[in-house]
Amino acid sequence: MHTDPQILAYHNTDYRVNGFRHPIRIGELSSEADELLREHDFTEWAFITAWNPMSEPLGDAENRLRNAELKSQLSAWVVMEGAGCARDGRWPPEESFLVAGIPFESAVALARVYAQRAFVYGRAGEPAVLWVEKQ
Repeated sequence: MHTDPQILAYHNTDYRVNGFRHPIRIGELSSEADELLREHDFTEWAFITAWNPMSEPLGDAENRLRNAELKSQLSAWVVMEGAGCARDGRWPPEESFLVAGIPFESAVALARVYAQRAFVYGRAGEPAVLWVEKQ
């Protein structure tokens, strides 16, 4: 069991994708993400954002500007908009992207560029996992 409150918060977040009926959750399969991968002949995806670097809150305008810059770097893949939504409502939703086809290493590199402590990653037929930057 994790004791870091931020990691617990990531695990207690619904990763909602516009157009999906069900949120992506860490440790669970997402049949909708798997279907998206099959449709485009991809094997992996990431749910990433540029909001709130290192989990430090920024204003919505600055966060949206950061996310627009991130989105401009995702044109090689299939991108769907969404939001990370804390189940307890203690943290405001963070606008995010489900990026189908992005290699894990590319997702890690983008997370580092945008100072993200973590992101959610999945492979076809496997449960979603949390990647966390080593401190």
